[in-house]
Amino acid sequence: MAYNEILVEDEKCVEYIQQNLSQIAILIQFAEECNEVAQAALKIVRICQKENPTPVTLFEAKQKLQEEIADFFACFDSVSGLDIDVIDKIETEKLNRWCVRLAKRGKL
Repeated sequence: MAYNEILVEDEKCVEYIQQNLSQIAILIQFAEECNEVAQAALKIVRICQKENPTPVTLFEAKQKLQEEIADFFACFDSVSGLDIDVIDKIETEKLNRWCVRLAKRGKL
């Protein structure tokens, strides 16, 4: 199947990617995307701090962050062997732990 700017279902794209790239190659790209999400988030912090000027606007920086998060999820979806139910459970635990920490800080 050839992919030339054709829109197909996500599942078919993931399957195609997994058939045409090794998991090592996918993980390398995933790591790169994680870094790009971090850089985009830091750009927003830099803009908000107003200490070190950048020509990028807050709107542009938020658009870039959204794009990088989409790239992250595309790679995430392509990594084999991940259990979304386990990830969701861990995420819930971590969100709750974060809330507890914030609540404790508020009481001090």
